[in-house]
Amino acid sequence: MWLALVSGVMANAAEVCAHGALAPQLDSVDEANEQGLEPEVLAGIVAGGLWQACPGLPAGVLEGLRGLEAALGPSGYALNDYRAAADAPHVWNDACVGGLTVLSEMAALPEPEKRPLLWEECALSHRGWFTQEEWTDARGSTVIALQVGAALDKRSATRDVTRRYVRALAGI
Repeated sequence: MWLALVSGVMANAAEVCAHGALAPQLDSVDEANEQGLEPEVLAGIVAGGLWQACPGLPAGVLEGLRGLEAALGPSGYALNDYRAAADAPHVWNDACVGGLTVLSEMAALPEPEKRPLLWEECALSHRGWFTQEEWTDARGSTVIALQVGAALDKRSATRDVTRRYVRALAGI
């Protein structure tokens, strides 16, 4: 029974991301950080690598990552974020305890108030991916970053791998 359970978890992780694909991608993130790329540019680069490395992520999240890769900076991120939540609401509900209601509240707010709302309503302090200050100062994706974190957590990615991807996608 134990072997079947372990095999199931390993198969689930393998179905999501190509074997061994996440670590080299993170090495590329580290190299890009060392080159001083702007965080919002790095978010798009990471999104492009992640959707290719992890074809087993939920379809709505994959589409959001593709859109994030193609977006020209933060002004293009919002539409992709909302679309990803609409296309994969179950993943958004895993990412944010406040669920879809938070997104409608967020849509009505000016930009500087959106991340603080998510911090509170999604209980992000419990995730350990970033501090409140890092989150509110970030310039990358909001929804897609959190969805990827929830999806990787649920599919047995290591805490460090999940944290690094979420931070890069969020523009931290």
